[in-house]
Amino acid sequence: MFLYQIMKKYLFFIILIFAFSCGKYPNPRAYLKTINPDSVMKVSGTLEKDCEVEQIFVPNFPSKEKFLGTIDNVFDSLFVIKLETNDNSIIGNLDQVLIVNDTIYIRDWTKTKNICLFDMQGHFINNIGKVGNGPYEYVSPTDMYVTDDAVFVFDEWQHKIIKYKHDGTPIFDKKISFICNQIFPLPNGEFLFRGIDSQNYHLKDVLDHQFWLCDTSMIIRKIGLYRKNDEFVHFWNNNIFLRNKNEAYYYNDISDTLYFIDCYGNFLPKFYFNFPRNHSKECLRNSEKFNNEYISLVSYGFVEDILLYTLLENNHQIYIFENLKTKSIKVFTTWEVTKSNISRLLHFEQMKTTYKNYVVSTFPSYGILERYNYSLKDKENWWKDAPNSLYEKDMQLVNSVSEDDNDLLVFYRLRNDL
Repeated sequence: MFLYQIMKKYLFFIILIFAFSCGKYPNPRAYLKTINPDSVMKVSGTLEKDCEVEQIFVPNFPSKEKFLGTIDNVFDSLFVIKLETNDNSIIGNLDQVLIVNDTIYIRDWTKTKNICLFDMQGHFINNIGKVGNGPYEYVSPTDMYVTDDAVFVFDEWQHKIIKYKHDGTPIFDKKISFICNQIFPLPNGEFLFRGIDSQNYHLKDVLDHQFWLCDTSMIIRKIGLYRKNDEFVHFWNNNIFLRNKNEAYYYNDISDTLYFIDCYGNFLPKFYFNFPRNHSKECLRNSEKFNNEYISLVSYGFVEDILLYTLLENNHQIYIFENLKTKSIKVFTTWEVTKSNISRLLHFEQMKTTYKNYVVSTFPSYGILERYNYSLKDKENWWKDAPNSLYEKDMQLVNSVSEDDNDLLVFYRLRNDL
């Protein structure tokens, strides 16, 4: 009787814990019924034998050297899109930015959980889905992918993928039996998932592979890109798995190889990054090495024939632009500019996406005001070489934003002679 009273007293908490556990972890039985551990995605060629794999020789820059050029070595101009701020379009963080058919798609996973659409003038169009536990609703919009006819949203918390039309009309809501962090829908209706070890230890047969391929029923039928279980895998940001214009690339930092992923989910090695000094993954576990050596790529992207990749050295980022046709390389590490047609207030941040011959970055509205107020103390140095037209343009930007506005999208145009 005493035991019964205790169980009755704490029954609510037991049910709550059970419900939380069911929501957080996938059902292992769903996995056990579907996995085929002998099916491995094809990885074509090897670095030793495949002559189609092109080597990228990463330049060696001494840690103490401060040169490396300035931003105007790479960009000749920029323009800014101010994203409309209203009750429906408030964005806490621009965690993911995609531009498809001249429409801007923004995913804010960190704060508001909003997925917003804007036109190229920054006008708000509509939201995609909403936060909730019901059908076609999401709790944690961990990833997003946009095609010409649909928007795919991955909800890590509810282990499901939701497909919408561009106007927000839902199409399907499908559960998966595991936790991952990125998706890539293939043209045949199948999905490629970038898997992770954490919370997937019921998937013992697939943990030593970085990608899992599911059929249209979300059944795992292939695995690919072998790695030792728990070996470091790059999670600096989502650009390491680059998906754009129905194409996909993946940088495997274990082998320093950049793979192209075809429409069937096969991995084709395209580039091998030859680094100038030891950058083994042990660097991540050794703070002294981490501060003095390149640690793989932070991000990368393509703009026409230009490959942009970003490295870390001495805790600061190095931006490298390489023309894949001419093999010419330009580098910069600082935001300072000397050309008259680039803003003194906006410095280049980490690349979010690309658009035509532009590299797209973001900048907080409050940051514009902070930099301007700081510049008032030293105006002669800030606009010393700038003509009145540039000063007036920067002042227009300052006067057009407030601290509560959404972040700005900044489009940096590549130089023609790059």
